[in-house]
Amino acid sequence: MQKATSPIRIPVSGMNCGGCAAAVRRAIEGVTGVEAVSVNFDAGTASVVPEPAVDHGELRRHIGEAIRSAGFRDEAPDTGGGDEAAQGVAWGRRAAAGLLLATPLMVIMFIEIPGRGWIELALAAPVQFLVGWPFLVGGWRAARGGRANMDTLVAGGSLVAFGYSLYQLISGHGHGFFETAAFIIAFISIGKWLEARSRRRAGDAVRGLLDLTPERARRLLDDGELVEVEARDVEPGWLLEARPGERFAVDGSVESGAGSVDESMLTGESAPVARSAGEPVIAGTLSLDGRIRYRAERVGGDTVLAGIVELVETARSTPARLQRIADAVAAVFVPAIMTIAALTGGAWLLLGHGVEDAVRAAVAVLVVACPCALGLATPTAVTVGAGLAARRGILVRDARSLEDVSRIDTWVLDKTGTLTTGTFHVVGIAVDAGMSEREALRLAASLEAASAHPIGIGIVNEARARGLTLSEVEHFRTTHGMCVEGTVEGCRLVIGRPGVFADRGMAVSDTLRAALDGAADEGLTAVGLGMDGRLVAVIGLADEVRTDALPVIRGLRGDGARVVMLTGDHRAAADRVATELGIDEVIAEVLPDGKVAQVGALRSRGERVAMVGDGVNDAPGLATADVGVAVGAGTDIAIDAADVIMLADGVAPLGRLIRISRETRRVIHQNLFFALIYNMVLVPLAAVGVLHPALAAAAMSLSSITVVMNSLRLRWRMDSLDPVRAGTSG
Repeated sequence: MQKATSPIRIPVSGMNCGGCAAAVRRAIEGVTGVEAVSVNFDAGTASVVPEPAVDHGELRRHIGEAIRSAGFRDEAPDTGGGDEAAQGVAWGRRAAAGLLLATPLMVIMFIEIPGRGWIELALAAPVQFLVGWPFLVGGWRAARGGRANMDTLVAGGSLVAFGYSLYQLISGHGHGFFETAAFIIAFISIGKWLEARSRRRAGDAVRGLLDLTPERARRLLDDGELVEVEARDVEPGWLLEARPGERFAVDGSVESGAGSVDESMLTGESAPVARSAGEPVIAGTLSLDGRIRYRAERVGGDTVLAGIVELVETARSTPARLQRIADAVAAVFVPAIMTIAALTGGAWLLLGHGVEDAVRAAVAVLVVACPCALGLATPTAVTVGAGLAARRGILVRDARSLEDVSRIDTWVLDKTGTLTTGTFHVVGIAVDAGMSEREALRLAASLEAASAHPIGIGIVNEARARGLTLSEVEHFRTTHGMCVEGTVEGCRLVIGRPGVFADRGMAVSDTLRAALDGAADEGLTAVGLGMDGRLVAVIGLADEVRTDALPVIRGLRGDGARVVMLTGDHRAAADRVATELGIDEVIAEVLPDGKVAQVGALRSRGERVAMVGDGVNDAPGLATADVGVAVGAGTDIAIDAADVIMLADGVAPLGRLIRISRETRRVIHQNLFFALIYNMVLVPLAAVGVLHPALAAAAMSLSSITVVMNSLRLRWRMDSLDPVRAGTSG
């Protein structure tokens, strides 16, 4: 079973609220070849999962046509769209101009001067048609597309107030309330400016990661000369140098030199790691001591750091489950508010009030209702949460996964490499008659040298530690989870679990059978060495338990979660680790397909299951679980199958992940509560005339700012609970 393929991300400009996002989603859903789509108004993107065998270029063209037909544009948002920095500058200028012109209107309304109405018109018109131009354009595009959005409310409310005042002035019945129209635009522009600034801060954690990459690198030329180059110009294969206190410019491997490297920006772990020849270095990590020369391998958008940022942006662009509630409400919200506004105006007239009072109440209803807060409630919290996780070495692939972690009630943990170090060491070797211990180890290591399995690596390390010379292997073949086999020095060798030899009918002497039983009783991992049809040796190995796994297990159990160890290792070895870690439930001797079945069985009983693992054997289980978590030492296939990647080895970051998920989900709930309660309270107040339209505009802006600031509070709270080392945030 595979996780869903990565969606195509398409920029969308012109969206201003959750209703806009819903309209774009409906338009894209109607395109043939689209399997699934989600639209994020905050990020200004649409994430589209294409159906299999669909031409992506052709699909992209049809999606663009659908977006444009709905009244939007399939291009990066302009200064009125999703780029927070440019958006903040543009809205700041509009807010300043709006206040500059609207403030005199407030003064003039209290004094009688000749030509007062015409002076008010001269001040209000630029605010309405220049400062408020984005609202007018947005409202027109919405109307042309047969829909209504936040711009419809703002443009409609301000135009009604302005138009009624202009009619009063021209007809000679007075000067209306130009100041109301002007202050609606001014206050909402101020709100947009503050909102843009706050939204930019929500993404600071991710931008801080990118800022860690140095702008320049030191390149070693073939003649030995060192020259400085732009980091963006570095090409794979170049030899670079990092001195103490400098950050690595690209991903690569150490060519010469050695030193300690601070990788906390990547893993969230503060302890420096040693790096020497042949070992990897990652762009943005800090060389603490020693001069390290490294060969560039991944540059630009291919670096690990760029991949982290890409994953966070993907998480930001995908909807959490709770977002569907907001989208459903936003889709019908604006038409409902327009109806309520019309009924409000009519009710005031029927009750004998004047036209001006009726218009003022209707305008207040239109302006106070803000679907922006609903649209921002989830994505801003997810942006902050995903950024906080990334700063702590945890990459979340999508918003649903970040939300779902907090809902998990059953944690299925792989043993080898996850709860244990994954580094096996040989404890003992038993041999049959005619075979020496050193010869058995040499032959086994020669065969395992072609394998990347932790047990094989442990056997090879033991042989090299004893100074044994290994031979070449031919016809090497592996059966995942069972055995490896090949030809060494003309002998056909097999290394695998005891069951392999029974299945193949190989002879097993009493001595070796006793060795197998003894290893099982001691909780060791035992593998046999078969040669030319018979078992000739048994090698017992032990895997060390990670010391940082115990508090994590205690924390999970303390939260009331069910903790299950799922391993392909034999029962005694699994029980030994489980006893040490306090895990009561163990499922051992499970092949890869069996892991899928076990995870599926837990889910079929209604349990919300997360699986944590690091190996090829874990990938099917990771893909089957509600949330798959790959640990940092994991293979590429495990990482590809996972929803969450913890860059540090082991399960230590799991507690951080759960805390961030819980806090993010709590903030999403709070944001949705704020947005909904705000409208439930203020719309009736506006309808009965308690709320002046200008105050309604200020309150409308305040609702969006409140949601964004509450999301930022998540960042402050997590930093106080789990601070990240200085320098990791940029």
